[in-house]
Amino acid sequence: MKNLSAQQWSTAAEQTVALRPSMNVTRLMSSVAYPTASMIVPVLNGLKDLLRTTNGGLDVLHDVFVRLLDEKFGDVLEDRELCAATVVDPRFKTTPFDDEECRQRTLTYMLEVEAMETVAAVATATPSSPSPQPTASSSVTSNASIRSKLDRNTAATAAPGRSRASAQHELLAC
Repeated sequence: MKNLSAQQWSTAAEQTVALRPSMNVTRLMSSVAYPTASMIVPVLNGLKDLLRTTNGGLDVLHDVFVRLLDEKFGDVLEDRELCAATVVDPRFKTTPFDDEECRQRTLTYMLEVEAMETVAAVATATPSSPSPQPTASSSVTSNASIRSKLDRNTAATAAPGRSRASAQHELLAC
């Protein structure tokens, strides 16, 4: 068996550093008894963020991993159901959403779903009567109450001064 040269040892050490974020995600997902769809957005975006911001190791390998993750999973923030699942999970709420536009798009989708469920519930409760049309004042009240609940829950779960990126890093760091 041939001994490794100093350069080969150095390359192996750099590969270990480059692969560590993937190992952390694998450990995290393997340790959860019931992985849920709500974990996909924070874990995948957290992994991409770690790969982009981690220095050391083979930076080219980090870039390749991010590109491959993008090719394999695409932009998970465009998947409305995954984003909604993340927001309703009390572990995450809106923490994984760094982009205000994405956060608002997800909350708007959730309000649309809630409105459809309300109309469906009213329609099944009273099948002989016509379905009520929502008024502008009722949807404003509904938007404000849901958003305020989500904001309160997010504020309660987030430590003061802690950024979304640091919350993702804490989730993925082992």
